[in-house]
Amino acid sequence: MLDLDNTLIHSRDVGMDPSIKQPSFSLIDSLLHLYSAEMNPFRYQVKCRPFLAEFMLEMMPHFQIFFYTAGIRNYGKLIMEVIKHHCLDSENIPDNLRPVIEQTFRPERLIARDDNERYVSQLERVMNSNNLQNNMGGGDATLKLNIFKSLKALAGDNDSIFVILDDRDDVWMNDLGQLPQNLLKIPPYFFHDTPGVTSRLQSFAKLFFDLNKYCDLDMALVTFKEYLLQVHSNFYRNFDKKKGNKQLTDIKYYL
Repeated sequence: MLDLDNTLIHSRDVGMDPSIKQPSFSLIDSLLHLYSAEMNPFRYQVKCRPFLAEFMLEMMPHFQIFFYTAGIRNYGKLIMEVIKHHCLDSENIPDNLRPVIEQTFRPERLIARDDNERYVSQLERVMNSNNLQNNMGGGDATLKLNIFKSLKALAGDNDSIFVILDDRDDVWMNDLGQLPQNLLKIPPYFFHDTPGVTSRLQSFAKLFFDLNKYCDLDMALVTFKEYLLQVHSNFYRNFDKKKGNKQLTDIKYYL
């Protein structure tokens, strides 16, 4: 389960335009992997996290991937299309991987804020109710929302084969105030200046302009890629011999 905003991408609101007819995106800078994206009435600038394509292309053959966003569903679908384009724009993609890419980015693989009634508990539903009515598409605006996420619709009471990658852990707290043991917290990714974010002295964008260099130093996805591949290997090593042992067939044992 992959979070979108500030985990895989950084999306900045750049204005509103009620005349937008349909969702669309275009590549602004191929070196920075920077996109312009829009859906009525919102306009965004979307920066792919460094090594995002490499991360996705390595994960897709090993994991069945789902995406989660605190944004609305149309926003999530738009960002998924941006990431899909970014992946397909990579060089030397094996032909047998292309159908996997198409499958991974199907709309059914997305859980969004306006899927609230289907994907959260009764308590979380009450706490989220005001946010559902909030006129925010996605991106930095959702940093202000107290959204609660859940795997219940996908996992039911058995989350033994799920791994969650998110830059926030507070949104995964359950009714009892507990965090899931299969949650991996990745450092949040902010490329642009972001009001209210004090964890960075300056944005990567400012560094680019000041130094006049195309160099993004964020390596988090490289680290998590190697870690998750090792988790996958350990989980499936001699898997037939592990059957019947509940602990050894639970992914959380290997995290």
